[in-house]
Amino acid sequence: WFHNRIDVKEFKLVLNIVSPSAAEAHIIAHLDFNAPLPASIVNYLVTKVAGLFLYFFQRQSRSIIQHNEDELKGPSHKTNEHAERIRSNEGFYKHWVLPKIQALCRQKGWAAPSVPSLEGKEAAV
Repeated sequence: WFHNRIDVKEFKLVLNIVSPSAAEAHIIAHLDFNAPLPASIVNYLVTKVAGLFLYFFQRQSRSIIQHNEDELKGPSHKTNEHAERIRSNEGFYKHWVLPKIQALCRQKGWAAPSVPSLEGKEAAV
């Protein structure tokens, strides 16, 4: 049964932003393992896969933050593919995501964090 593939029927990631620098992540997934596995094993596997997903998501987020901090210190030859892609998709990130972040910060009374990948080295959100 190891040749069967896992069918992902549904996958949702819900981020609840609790502060300008922290968020809670909730993963909702509907998976079909195509194998007769006991529920306890399925739950264990799903928990481990979700944990790995969140670990890699957090690690990449830290990498982008570090890249932004390095940019603020001066020109660097290091590149971060995700930071570059954020910059290259200005329509989505700067004109759709950024206004939503700014509105949430105003609504919650938070000081908005700087986003060098979107605003440039000098500007803040």
